[in-house]
Amino acid sequence: AVNFGALAHGGEAPLPAKRHLAAAVLQLVVQASVLQAMAHATPRGAADRVLFVGGFLSDNQLARRLVANTARKLGGRALFSRHADFLGGLGSLAET
Repeated sequence: AVNFGALAHGGEAPLPAKRHLAAAVLQLVVQASVLQAMAHATPRGAADRVLFVGGFLSDNQLARRLVANTARKLGGRALFSRHADFLGGLGSLAET
């Protein structure tokens, strides 16, 4: 969010490239998602084995690296499934 706050103030600096904006959005989304997952896993003693699944992570090495690094910084460990894109649907079934 700090990355976007600088844009709101304007100034003489040139606007960032679209790829930099996309990277900042990706970082923001990943950090928020991992923070939420760790908030639920830590009180249950499961921060060392948080499984991240869903189509977003399938074949997305950049997102996986960001998730893993963010989890590590929060004292946890991110795990990924080889078939992450198929497992995302299981979460939707859990509450139905």
